[in-house]
Amino acid sequence: MRLQRANLDATWILTLGGKRLLIDPWLVGSEVDGHPLFSEQWHVHACMTPADIGPIDAIVLTQPFDDHCHRATLERLPEVPILAVPAAYDRVRSWGIAAERCVRIADTTWGALQLRPLRPSALDPTHGALRLEGADGSVLIAPHGLRASTPVEPVDVLLVTHTTYALPFFLGGTVNLGLAAAQDLAKRTGARRVIDTHSEPKRARGLVAALARPTYPPAPPTVERWTDLEERSVDL
Repeated sequence: MRLQRANLDATWILTLGGKRLLIDPWLVGSEVDGHPLFSEQWHVHACMTPADIGPIDAIVLTQPFDDHCHRATLERLPEVPILAVPAAYDRVRSWGIAAERCVRIADTTWGALQLRPLRPSALDPTHGALRLEGADGSVLIAPHGLRASTPVEPVDVLLVTHTTYALPFFLGGTVNLGLAAAQDLAKRTGARRVIDTHSEPKRARGLVAALARPTYPPAPPTVERWTDLEERSVDL
């Protein structure tokens, strides 16, 4: 198993089960939720370009939102299979991406990989996670955190946000669940490595940015927070 950062937010290159996977690619331009006046964000730190990524076997989408499921980035990447949780699958299909390229992740076997989405409830589209397992290990990706009521299995590696991104209840409430939730999830999964994800302080404008209350706590000693791209391609 090998992991590499592609940006300092939620995009990763994961080699697992003999496949090189690009996770949640947002590598160009801004991301917009609904309308720019509602929410538009930009990376603050440099990230890989689509040309930097190199050969990949598939793209994996863990969330349907624009900072995970980014059309302009997908259009600049190779036409490899797209493995997507149901809401992200519906979104990319609505863009006219051929059904032959798309795999809707349920409890899905793809090659030597097993992929399983975890959702706390149908009413909570944000705080889901994706579990990936191959012969060389298992990974749980929870970019917004995962509710404590959601059952989990043990994993080798946990990617989870340690930041809190709080909004008023009428805009969805707390989007990133933060440090305490991340620590609880690490304990429940027994992960031997815990890596912070989706914690880049981005430049933003719009209603969401005006009302958001983000918190970026220091990483606990047991948490890896990779803050550069140059030397972060690591065998796990």
